[in-house]
Amino acid sequence: MPFNTFELTLPPGKYSALAANVNLCAATKLVTVKKRVTVRKHGRTTHPLRNVKQRVAPSLLMPTEFTGQNGAQLHQNTKIAVTGCPKAKVKTKANKHTKPRHH
Repeated sequence: MPFNTFELTLPPGKYSALAANVNLCAATKLVTVKKRVTVRKHGRTTHPLRNVKQRVAPSLLMPTEFTGQNGAQLHQNTKIAVTGCPKAKVKTKANKHTKPRHH
């Protein structure tokens, strides 16, 4: 029977069929993305698109090969998604115009 999709779920843990020897949640690749930023100038606020560098997790590819009963072969690189990672903390800059008040 032909099929279009295939999903495999493996139990996590020390003896899993697929295991990683590095932290797959770590953002290690530096990329440039377009992001809306808040710019305040002369009392006005705008939200232009700017190129911003940020660290992201690298894409994971797994070489995959299937052989059918008729001998036909399929070779491809399958993207692997990592789930369960904690959300990254966003660094915020302190407003340079705000100073603590001393009484």
